[in-house]
Amino acid sequence: MAVIAKVIVDVPTMQTDQPYDYLVPEALVQAVQPGMRVVVNFGKGSREVVGMVVDLADAADFAGELKSIKAVIDLAPVMNQELLALSKWLAASTFAFWITCINTMLPAMLKANMEKSLFPSCITRPWTPCLGTNQACCLTRLQILR
Repeated sequence: MAVIAKVIVDVPTMQTDQPYDYLVPEALVQAVQPGMRVVVNFGKGSREVVGMVVDLADAADFAGELKSIKAVIDLAPVMNQELLALSKWLAASTFAFWITCINTMLPAMLKANMEKSLFPSCITRPWTPCLGTNQACCLTRLQILR
């Protein structure tokens, strides 16, 4: 039997302020719980967004083909059932988006964005002969600042 996750996506708009049904892959059935953040494809394309699992169900409310959860971010739930219920009540009573209320309850460290930076290595430079004078000068200055 398929497990369906009800996910609030981190797209704070009036049209998306509702749980969406996502299929939980067999490999993640034991891992996914309400209160965990997940990565899902959202929309007609393959736009990856973070969402919060707010409930699990045996049947989907959506009649079409369901997308699967791509990845689980947390090892354990970061919100319990009381906090999820409080976030839903807060959203309804203050006319805020549900995902905004959820994000407000999360510690700052869990909301940190991760960025990957790539920079040339100082050890091997096979591309150095390709650089012009200005480019080589800029690269040297950047290496000094590092």
